[in-house]
Amino acid sequence: MRQVTILKFWKSVLWAVIILVLLLIPGDKIPESRLFNIPYIDKMAHFGIFSILEFLVLIDLTASGFQQTLFRLTLIVLCYAALTELLQYTTSRDPDWRDFVFDAAGIIAGRIVYWLYGNIIILVSSRNR
Repeated sequence: MRQVTILKFWKSVLWAVIILVLLLIPGDKIPESRLFNIPYIDKMAHFGIFSILEFLVLIDLTASGFQQTLFRLTLIVLCYAALTELLQYTTSRDPDWRDFVFDAAGIIAGRIVYWLYGNIIILVSSRNR
């Protein structure tokens, strides 16, 4: 059995902590900006941050040699997304099931990008032989 240390997943863990901090900032502490007035910017942000998280988790896991657990890790990331929404009840922010839908869509997109990335690496390495 392989020993897993948290240091092998530092990119994923750091990004997960950044997500948690960003999503738990009280609503009245978020600075006002015209950037935030773009329609659905919050949904795009949820999609983006969770697609990055899924990609980083899969990259870190693959680099550690744990490819057989990739699907389970995706489920864990999905649970983390749900947890971040539920934790918003503890702040002055409003949890929203639509945010979770965009989190999930981002997770799927991150998995697709990971798959494309893996196939490109295989294609490039086979051409270099």
